[in-house]
Amino acid sequence: MRRQSISKLFILSFTFLLCACQSLNIPQYDAKTDQSITKIQTQVNSLFVSIKANLHSEKSAEKHYQKRYQKILVGLHVLLTRQEALPHNTTTREQVELLIDSIEKLQQRHKLGFKNEKELKALQHLINRHFRAILTLELAKRKD
Repeated sequence: MRRQSISKLFILSFTFLLCACQSLNIPQYDAKTDQSITKIQTQVNSLFVSIKANLHSEKSAEKHYQKRYQKILVGLHVLLTRQEALPHNTTTREQVELLIDSIEKLQQRHKLGFKNEKELKALQHLINRHFRAILTLELAKRKD
């Protein structure tokens, strides 16, 4: 009888241990996410450099950058779809959603026109913080 109790206790303990291991749900590093976010960051920084170079001319108007915004947003939506498909990846998905929202707001602000380089630099800094957060999270998942 005591042997059966110990056996049941062992099975119960082992079951709890397996459940605990499964509930960790740690997402895996995804090299494609790493590469995609770096590529999109390059596109965004290139956008800022171009706007800054043309800041006080008609060439800085948002209408001249619509295709670039579209390309960036398409890339981000493709990345978002990938994040939704990856298991246990809620935090990265949410970060990408925030970045999409920020890029859309940047485009809206661009339509109004940027006042000066200082404003542009501050916006670039904020957008780059999004990229840094996503990359930091993704790189933390690596198990070298």
